[in-house]
Formats: sequence, structure tokens, C-alpha cells
Amino acid sequence: MITLSGTAIASTATTAEVEFDGPSLLGADNSSISQWDDTSGNARHATQGDGSLQPTVQTNELNSLQVARFVPVDHLNWSGNAASDIFTVIAVLKQTGGSASTRAIISAASGLGEGDIPTIWLSSNKIELVRTDIAILATSTTSLNTTNFYTIGVTYNGTTGAYAFYLNGSADGSGTAGTATFAHFSRIGARNGNQSSFDGDIAYVGLWNSVLSGGELTTRFDDLRMVWAHY
Repeated sequence: MITLSGTAIASTATTAEVEFDGPSLLGADNSSISQWDDTSGNARHATQGDGSLQPTVQTNELNSLQVARFVPVDHLNWSGNAASDIFTVIAVLKQTGGSASTRAIISAASGLGEGDIPTIWLSSNKIELVRTDIAILATSTTSLNTTNFYTIGVTYNGTTGAYAFYLNGSADGSGTAGTATFAHFSRIGARNGNQSSFDGDIAYVGLWNSVLSGGELTTRFDDLRMVWAHY
């Protein structure tokens, strides 16, 4: 569920496993984020107890709403199973780091004996789906700049290898990649070992344990565009 000025907006899409949206962030401008509440209803709140690794609240940043700003090493973790081999990830974000860097949006803190570490990151300004640390399964088509906020979407079926990318509500590449057995997602802003840190602003992250249908994706993209008015 996403919110606008503190009011929840119901979506017809399948209920998310976790959702973190900017309007739920509390605190003054530039204040540290020790907890980003999960608004999916599953109470998998993302936390960071180390003040040196906490992102910050940025108020009035996008459509007069607050976002989370991450600089290298900042990240938040949550516990509890939240999607692994078959998933949909949707995020609203703006990168500010150099294009040569890899910048993890969502990943797993570790494999925890469950399987490979999944990561959705930006690399050379494109979205990539990565297995463990080095195996790039798929790359999107369009390059993102460091000026605009974007809604990005990634779907993946680890059984068949089918994947699809979306950018601002439109398809941005699809196909069949390698199959994978993934550990559960559990981190925003970096992959395991605090590597490949995100550098920029994140307004929203949602994760589902299924490949959302075309209609469900459209509903969610429309919801986010209504909240953030960024395209």
C-alpha cells in the first residue's frame, strides 16, 4: 500500500511482501533513518542500528513529498521471508553516483544457506538483475540519467529464467536468462558485505513473491505516478 500526504491509496495489485514509501518516513530534513516502516501490512520494517550507515530523510524532494537519501555504505535490512526465486520489484528512484559504479537498489544481506544472492542494481546507468556477485542475468535497454526520478520494474521467474524490465510504465526489455535459486531479499541500498552501495534518492520500493500480471503492473505504475507525479 502506498500513501499520499499520509493517506493510504489502495491498489488492486496482489499484496506486496514488503513496501517502503517515502510519505511514511518521519523526521526533519536531513534526519537519519533508523527504521523505514513496511507499509505492506507484513511488518517487515527495514532498520539500521549503526548511525554511520543510516540514510537520511529528504523532505519536499519529489512532488513535495519526502524520500530516503542513500550515500555509499548506507543501507537498511529487514528480516522475514520476502520473495526469492520468483518476484516482482518496483522502485521509484534517482541515481546521483557515477555511471561506472554498480549501485544496488535491493538485495540480500547474505545467502544464509538458501541459495545465490539476488541483486537489482544500476550499472552503467542501466538496470541489471544479478546472481551472487558477478553473474549478470539480464540488462535493461534504456539508460537512466542522474537528473530525473524514474519508476523501474523488474520481474523474474527463477524456474523458467523469464525476465522483464519496465521503465516509467513501459516495457524496457525482456527475454529468458539463466535460472537461479535465490536467497530471500532482505536489504535496501547495498548488497552483501555493504558493497555496490546505492548513491541517490529512493522514494519507493515494493517487492512481490510473484510475477505480477500486465494489469497489476499497470495499476501499480499508475498508483505511483499519481503519488509522485514524476513522469
